[in-house]
Amino acid sequence: MTRATPPLEPTPSSAPATALPPAQPACWKRLLKWFLLGAGILFVLLLILVLVMYWRTPDRNTRDTISQVMTAEFGPYSEELEGWTQVDDQARSYVMNVQTQQQVTINGKRKLMLGILGYARGDTGQEGRLQYRFLVVDLEGKQQVAPQYFGMTSHLDRGFPIEVELTEIEPGKDIHGWQLQYQVDAEGEISVDREIYLIDFAKSEVVASGTLPVRYDTTSICGQPPTPVADDASSEAASATSASSASSVVSDASAENESEPYEVPCWNRTARYEPTADRGAVISPWRVTATSRNGEHEEVIVGAVVFDPRTLKLKLSPKVQFLFEEPLNE
Repeated sequence: MTRATPPLEPTPSSAPATALPPAQPACWKRLLKWFLLGAGILFVLLLILVLVMYWRTPDRNTRDTISQVMTAEFGPYSEELEGWTQVDDQARSYVMNVQTQQQVTINGKRKLMLGILGYARGDTGQEGRLQYRFLVVDLEGKQQVAPQYFGMTSHLDRGFPIEVELTEIEPGKDIHGWQLQYQVDAEGEISVDREIYLIDFAKSEVVASGTLPVRYDTTSICGQPPTPVADDASSEAASATSASSASSVVSDASAENESEPYEVPCWNRTARYEPTADRGAVISPWRVTATSRNGEHEEVIVGAVVFDPRTLKLKLSPKVQFLFEEPLNE
């Protein structure tokens, strides 16, 4: 009879080893991981929110841009004076306001041209004092960002009543600017001049191109003795313009001939400017027709105004310039 063989006992070496639990990361590492993950998500959400708010913000508009620029230049708007206040180097206050505004597109970018004038406080031109400023504002971008702009400032101080007219001009392709025409009434001696200002967009500056005489008229006081100048300041102010320099010539002539009676001559000199068509020029020349009348005598001179394309400065024909600078040349 066969005897059953008992099952073999496993040897110690063949017994399964006990499995160790996996090592757990340190607590601070888990916290750092979740902190970085949360910060990344928060940053992305904030970035999306900023982009949404930016695109929902309105583009720069003319009205708000003008207010921003004027406040940056002159300070807060004065409801009482109905304008912005500027104080000159002699502590005189001027009330400034925008007289002209025009949008232009240069190299695909929108620009805003502002012509700003201001009379001395309490004066409407009777004292001949005027502050003016020309600004070119970049209209690109959003309204909440401060606008970028450039320009220039100047002034008039004539000592006699003035009448001012400011208009925009475009003398050439992508050439823009202003002309400031003003009439000075020196007690019947009328002079009208026109100052030209052009924008050099490449250099981001406004160029004072030059001054053109428009009219010189003494017909309302001719035959009378010249009016004495009240003070030195008025004399200097009156002689500052090219057209009104005639009064200083008259005063000098009368001083040299004190023993001889002197009467104001009947001068009536005018100049008319018309643009010409010159396709080869950056700025087409202007044709000028000057007329001089003295009593029954009349003389007509034809000349030109030529602009330097590099500097944007103008040059008037010498014979026309001489006609207005030397009223006693007849």
